[in-house]
Amino acid sequence: MINISDQDFKKQINSLNLKKDYVLQSYDKKGYYSSSSRGSKSPRTPTNTRTNIQDFKDSILCKIFTFLNVMDLCIIQGVCKKWKRMITRDPDIYSIVNLSILPPTVKTLNLMKIVQNDRNIIKLYLPHLANSNDTSYLLMSIPKTLEFLQINNVNIEFATVFTQKIPNLKILELQNRNKRKKNFDENELKAISNCCSSIQSLTINKAPLTDELLQFFLPKFQNLKIINIPNTPKLTNETLQVIARSCYQITDIHLGGTPTNYNLNFSFEGFEYFNLSKFELKSVKLDYCSRVGDQVIQIFAQRYRDNLVELQIIRNCFEKCAKISDEGISYLKDCPNLQRLNITYSRKFRESIHINISKNLHQLRYLCLKECPIQEDLSVLVQGCPQLEEVNLSGDSWVTSLSLVGLSKHPYLKILHLGHYDHGDTNCDENLEEYPPKGMFIEGIFKNKNAFQKLHLLFLEQNCSLTYWLDVRLQKIRPKLTIRYTPAENLFALVE
Repeated sequence: MINISDQDFKKQINSLNLKKDYVLQSYDKKGYYSSSSRGSKSPRTPTNTRTNIQDFKDSILCKIFTFLNVMDLCIIQGVCKKWKRMITRDPDIYSIVNLSILPPTVKTLNLMKIVQNDRNIIKLYLPHLANSNDTSYLLMSIPKTLEFLQINNVNIEFATVFTQKIPNLKILELQNRNKRKKNFDENELKAISNCCSSIQSLTINKAPLTDELLQFFLPKFQNLKIINIPNTPKLTNETLQVIARSCYQITDIHLGGTPTNYNLNFSFEGFEYFNLSKFELKSVKLDYCSRVGDQVIQIFAQRYRDNLVELQIIRNCFEKCAKISDEGISYLKDCPNLQRLNITYSRKFRESIHINISKNLHQLRYLCLKECPIQEDLSVLVQGCPQLEEVNLSGDSWVTSLSLVGLSKHPYLKILHLGHYDHGDTNCDENLEEYPPKGMFIEGIFKNKNAFQKLHLLFLEQNCSLTYWLDVRLQKIRPKLTIRYTPAENLFALVE
């Protein structure tokens, strides 16, 4: 086994670069150079010298090979005997096996036979079209070192796939890529819980789950710390009760419905069970839940207090939702260690939201108020949130000049997502008729060297009439600033 640190890796790569000649060089049309000093002539030598890959040390090559996928590794084994020997003998080459990128034309079983003999597989991503036979064949020969397993096709019989224990498995992800509609049965979930009893993180995405199945399934995992079950609109408060009473080590939870099919069941009464929980949550993510509002925020803030590090509540305009207002943000005064706050789409914020954030959240690093009208002076965040690095005001946020000028004073802000400036997302065309355009004010802010001192990444709205004009202007003012576009969310094109 060949070990090399990242620092040594960089040093050896840099040592391969050609040293610059100490004399001034003048190039002719044929690509040769000669000395620029008068009266002396030096023999011409070609300037397009290239480093041969054979000059790389074996340790460098092994480091490069670890970043290649299984299909590429199978191909380069045929380059030479030396490479084949290096790949087959180094146990870390196949530590991460990603078969999910394979096209449907590749026979997955052949590649599985190649990696099955490796004894140091840590992460394994199964193909999107792997059937029960392929999956069962691989898991039967899987090494005991496996810690991460992602199954992308849940249209299989788990009772026949999980037949032996995977003792060191910590992370299990079940992704419903092929849109399984049939409910899981108890035999399938029992097989998973028996073979993967030591998992600490469980992800079940877009799968047909019911409260009864989770009531049977979740208590089996005594070491479970992360529950990630998004896109499940049919779950009710019974699931919240099961989590609160049956799980003891949970730190992260992610629940909710889909962008076009909200969870209408999770409510304040269900989250009240968390007041009796024995675990201490650090991260809470609730997506597309119509009955989650200020009262739910109050429960999490008062119950988990110093432990809460991240809070995310995402909605859109498809469903009428419970109110999230300045009062809900004020409850976060009990969470002084909160570092990430994401409230997407709330139209109830008024004049005190920025005061509540700056007054109470001094450790905040990421603030997302996407699709929330923000028109207040955000300069209070300079003193109140000194560690703030990223702010997301994208979408229909009606960002005003007062807000932008205040935010530009923050000395440590690195990433900014700027929404529609001083107009709604349906009024973009009206800006084309104005002269001078509104974007000239933003241009003036960036001309000030004291504004956005450390900003290196700026996101602009893709479907805004000011975006392309601003892109050209700002690139001339700050050539080192990277500008990207925030894609417009087409709500009518969302697919379940």
